[in-house]
Amino acid sequence: MNDQLEITYRGTSQYLDVNDIQYIKSDNVYVEIFTEGHRYIQRKFLGQISKELPAQFVRVHRSYLVNMDRVTELNKTFVLIDDQKIPVSRKFKLEEA
Repeated sequence: MNDQLEITYRGTSQYLDVNDIQYIKSDNVYVEIFTEGHRYIQRKFLGQISKELPAQFVRVHRSYLVNMDRVTELNKTFVLIDDQKIPVSRKFKLEEA
């Protein structure tokens, strides 16, 4: 896996360092990639983008991938990244929780 993720931003291809990505949220055929201070919207499926990311990204819900290196709190129902509470569904239970 690469340490960078290719995205399209303002009509040009750019590369994001995967370590800068906090989490990714899916909304049908679009994903929102969240970093500190930025949000990037891409026309991709969550399953497609998960194959482009290293193992530190874990699917915790049908709509969320999280960078486990950025998690500040973890329990059975949610993970916390900074102040953002991300749900953990029963289907995608974390082994650490």
